[in-house]
Amino acid sequence: MNARLETVADKPSFRAAFKQRHVILVATGYYEWRRIASGKQAYHITRPDQAVFGFAGLWEHWQQGEEAANLCTIITTAANDKMKNIHSRMPII
Repeated sequence: MNARLETVADKPSFRAAFKQRHVILVATGYYEWRRIASGKQAYHITRPDQAVFGFAGLWEHWQQGEEAANLCTIITTAANDKMKNIHSRMPII
């Protein structure tokens, strides 16, 4: 699940992590999906030089009984001019 920048500080599911558990998720690219008449078209988004970049994110430790997991989410924002023809949102890079 992604966290919207506009509401991340107020959502109960992200509030504590937003205050104290930031992370940069390193990647060489990501997929974005654009709606088309026949369904969806995948786009692999990368840097022109193919170098790595980082997504702004949050992490959280979850535990229920003996079951535990470290989880993370990517923070998204409104798409910039280069991306808005594919999707209305994008990760904060």
